[in-house]
Amino acid sequence: MAAHFKGSFLILLVLFSVSLKAQDDKVTSGISAFEKGAYEEALFDLEQALSYPEELHPENVTRAYYYRALTRLGLIRQAILFNDHEMMSKYELAFLEVYKDLISARENDDGSLKEKITFQLNDLYNGLLQDGMRAVNLGSDQQKNGTDPSGAFKLAENYLTAALTIRGTYLAHDLMAQVLSGQGHDHAALEHFEISIVLYKKERPGKPDFLMAYVFYRKALIERYTLDKPALALFTLQEGQQFMEGEYVRWELVKTMAEPADADKEERKYQLALADLKNFELDLLMSLPEEYDQALKRFEETIDESPANYDLLVTYASLLEHSDINRAIETYILAINLDDGKELAYFNLGVIYYSHGKQFYEQAGAESDEFRYLELLAKAKANFEISQPYFEKAMEINPDSEEAMLALKNIKIILGLFDP
Repeated sequence: MAAHFKGSFLILLVLFSVSLKAQDDKVTSGISAFEKGAYEEALFDLEQALSYPEELHPENVTRAYYYRALTRLGLIRQAILFNDHEMMSKYELAFLEVYKDLISARENDDGSLKEKITFQLNDLYNGLLQDGMRAVNLGSDQQKNGTDPSGAFKLAENYLTAALTIRGTYLAHDLMAQVLSGQGHDHAALEHFEISIVLYKKERPGKPDFLMAYVFYRKALIERYTLDKPALALFTLQEGQQFMEGEYVRWELVKTMAEPADADKEERKYQLALADLKNFELDLLMSLPEEYDQALKRFEETIDESPANYDLLVTYASLLEHSDINRAIETYILAINLDDGKELAYFNLGVIYYSHGKQFYEQAGAESDEFRYLELLAKAKANFEISQPYFEKAMEINPDSEEAMLALKNIKIILGLFDP
């Protein structure tokens, strides 16, 4: 009986050794196929080997993961080189799979492949970041269009988590913050925005990245609407503007090295990003009564820089209505002279004179002195008559304006009361 057991054990041992060799042979043949550029064959052999990693020699576990990573890289790069859409679709998650294989290789490595694995991970970083960025943009577009962005944001999170384990950069933290914000995790997003700003300032790229303005912008959005701290958001926006001005100084030192078309593109990018920061700042200033004087000052400074900005003039005029109605009217007229094809300045002027007319009309109704009554009535009529063509012009530009239509209807009724 003992002899029979011993014989069975020896048979099992031999079979196990054969199995081990067969699995190890798959690693060897997979590596050989990879080196010949036969990536599909290499991937098949290496996946077969890794289907039972416990049957591999420890050294071959590391090699199998490492070369499967390189094989997938070869396949996706081949697909891109030959613009093979079917192949690109098949291996669309290749960078994530490569990352997982390299991490598994590192975990099983005895040190012999350490430098090569580290090199490949660093080389993989840009691919992970770019795929993460694409997924972020897809999620943002879906969110704007009212479709479910959760799948795109989850994919972006996977890419960016992988990228951040390789290297923490300002761009990776900015993108991760956008993902978290899109998923409704604003507090966690805020931390990544803050890290992004710190990292950028610590190791500024050779060429300024003016899109960093939107890190400040998005951070301020969370502070304003999630934290409900408009003053903190205001500080962030002003910090962002100072940051941008400093980056522009750096840009002036290097822009002569850029192609003229690229330099123009960067200039436009800077101007647009700075304008977005300033416009958000002005919106915040308008919402904070205690900052009214500062808001006026900032508007005046901004208008001096952009005197031909219709929207800026109209917004400034609406702010002036609270303190200097005559300057508000003058500013609306400036806006109309700048662009007489937009309705808002006409409509707001109509509202100003309509409100004055209504105020005089109500005062007349409460007046007992006949002379004073007629005087107030005349002022009411004069203001209603001035407001009417402004509303008519607004209606001409936007026939669907219910507000202008209702105002004109009321004016005609009121002016009809003055007719004998």
